Amino acid sequence: MQHNQKKHFVSIFLRIFTLLLFTGYGFTVQPAQAGVNVDIQVPATVPPPAPVAAVPPPLAMTAPPDVAVVPSEKYPNQYVYVVPGMEGVYVHEGAWFRSYNGVWYSASAYNAIWSPVELAIVPLAILSVPLEYALYLPPDYYRIHYADYHDHWRAWERDRHWHNEAWYKHEMSADIRRERMHHIEERRAVSGKEHLAHERHIASHQSFGKEKAVENKPHVASHQSLGKDVVGDNRAGNKQAKQDLQAQRQHPEQQSTRPQHATRPQHATRQQSATRQQLATRQQQPGQKQQQAAQKQQQVVQKQQQPKQQAQVANKDKK
Repeated sequence: MQHNQKKHFVSIFLRIFTLLLFTGYGFTVQPAQAGVNVDIQVPATVPPPAPVAAVPPPLAMTAPPDVAVVPSEKYPNQYVYVVPGMEGVYVHEGAWFRSYNGVWYSASAYNAIWSPVELAIVPLAILSVPLEYALYLPPDYYRIHYADYHDHWRAWERDRHWHNEAWYKHEMSADIRRERMHHIEERRAVSGKEHLAHERHIASHQSFGKEKAVENKPHVASHQSLGKDVVGDNRAGNKQAKQDLQAQRQHPEQQSTRPQHATRPQHATRQQSATRQQLATRQQQPGQKQQQAAQKQQQVVQKQQQPKQQAQVANKDKK
């Protein structure tokens, strides 16, 4: 009885163990952890230094220049001052700004060192005035001494001083601004065409050089092949001369019957004759083709005249 109970308990235990084994409950298998700690320190990548903008040359002036106030299209309540006849130079609220080779610079005075600035630093009133605007101001346009500007620009900004002047109102009119922009766009179009023509001129010279190189290749190749032929003839002549010298050493009794200077003249003569034959052959090739064509034409004419001659002979026989 006890033996049967033990078997019964063992069978139940095995069933429970098998069920837990297949379902994965109650058992946690932890994999062995092989600890290999490799500490590799990768050096931090240092970004390349930012390109340094070239410092523009100083303005070509020895004294403080006169300035001219021009209206800003998008910001009419802000005054922008330019230097007449000078492209891309502005004065705004006491600071100097300059555009040079696509980079903006700022300075505290006209003769101070120019420092590059980001585009976000440049006032929007300046950006709304084209770089070439100062080049198209009329000669009698009102000019302001720089000393007066330096002393009064704050009051002029506060009181909107220039809005009361008739010439400034005239410059603010749509017709005048349209005329200025028309001249500026024409100048840009001409400069763009000149730049494009310059690029095409360079490209044409490059293509012409390539075509000349391609045309000269057959000429160079012919000269190279002729040089190779002459070298080959020289090698053959040298080989023949060596053979003759060996024959003379082996048979000295025959040397008396042969002139001593006969070998080199014959060798030189063979080289010259071979070279001349090659040149003559190349020069005569077109003439030979023409002769062959003429012979073929004569044969055709003779074949065409044969029936007429036969008819004439037959008529004579009948008579």
